[in-house]
Amino acid sequence: MKAIPTWAALVLALIVGSMMAIQSRVNGELANRLDDPFVGTALVFILAVLLILIALVAWRPGREGIARLAQARRSHTIPWWMLGGGLVGGMYVLSQSLVVTTLGVALFSVASVGGQTLGGAIMDRTRIVPGGPFVLTPARAIGAGLAILAVVVSQSASLNMDVPLWMLFLPIAVGLAQGWQQAVNARVRMEARSSFTTTLLNATTGLLLLVPAATIKLLTVGMPAEFPREWWLYTGGLLGAVFIGIAPIVVHATGALMFTLIAITGQLGTALLLDLLRADAQPLPVTTIASVVLAFLAVVVGSLRKRPPRLHR
Repeated sequence: MKAIPTWAALVLALIVGSMMAIQSRVNGELANRLDDPFVGTALVFILAVLLILIALVAWRPGREGIARLAQARRSHTIPWWMLGGGLVGGMYVLSQSLVVTTLGVALFSVASVGGQTLGGAIMDRTRIVPGGPFVLTPARAIGAGLAILAVVVSQSASLNMDVPLWMLFLPIAVGLAQGWQQAVNARVRMEARSSFTTTLLNATTGLLLLVPAATIKLLTVGMPAEFPREWWLYTGGLLGAVFIGIAPIVVHATGALMFTLIAITGQLGTALLLDLLRADAQPLPVTTIASVVLAFLAVVVGSLRKRPPRLHR
């Protein structure tokens, strides 16, 4: 499939990053209101799958994409493990629900960004990414290093907040896995020739992780006392479905690392704004602001070259 123009890919990457930050706030707030991150996460995914299935009835290219993907599996063009990107999406949304209300959107985003940057750099050295492997240019290596430094700076503040260590490392680990998710999703889209198919596959696969976890929680603790009435609290799954559909298009055009670095701009800028607009907003620590600045600098340096040259093997 032909890649989209670079300028369009950059705009879409910015949109994806902003949506990731908004999703973090929405899912974290829903989990906090329900006092149950497992049920809240499963609920938003179920709603997203239902909406996608309804759209599938009217969207013929999506149905054709499913047929092409099934044929690719039968012919072993794409291995089975590349269909599991939705498991990472489920873990990412669950991690939002578990830690965002404690860490804040900005700190969570910076931590996950460090993992995403390292994951994107690793994936660009493989043939998983369409058109890969790519050379890790000096600019991209420096950009990745600055992003990781931003994580170190941001987490140094958290160590003084009596935050459990697992809360600090969870978004980093999930962000690292997202580098793999974005790469395999780009391959799935290439085979299906439909981002809609990629979105449906990720949403349904994510349920394989989230529904059992929510079921166990319901059987042991019971239903939440009350479900909030604000409709926007249930849009996290839909936001995730949209950026899962967009991301493979951008990765195909830019490579996994470049997509990650550009998406950081939208993600961290939106995350910082959301934290500042909170009703109970406290002054942001200097380390959080410094980490965001470092992450933005990582984007600028890493983006000095539009697309890395392909390795010849």
